[in-house]
Amino acid sequence: MVLPALRALPVMGTPHDVRTFVVGFGSGTRFATELDDAARAGGTAVDADGAVDLVNGRAYQADDAAGLARVLAAAVENAQLRETCDGLDNDCDDEIDEDFGRLGQPCDEGLGRCGREG
Repeated sequence: MVLPALRALPVMGTPHDVRTFVVGFGSGTRFATELDDAARAGGTAVDADGAVDLVNGRAYQADDAAGLARVLAAAVENAQLRETCDGLDNDCDDEIDEDFGRLGQPCDEGLGRCGREG
């Protein structure tokens, strides 16, 4: 089943991104590039490790009931709102970037001559 990807859908005057999870069920869908394209457009394509990859990632795929249960559980896990360090309230808890305890504090990154202060 492929659901259309909706991007920047206005809800009560505020733009929101709506992610579309695409699941191919049955061996005939394993190489369906349309499903992969829909998952990339919907912001949910994943790589072999299950990490979001909107360039080369693929739709979720299952060949049997047990596999379907696994990919649906993974999709639900990936659907959870998570805070991103971007100055926005990504997880809708009225706090901005609260999961980044060192935000705004001096830090170092890199090693050797590639090191720099941040």
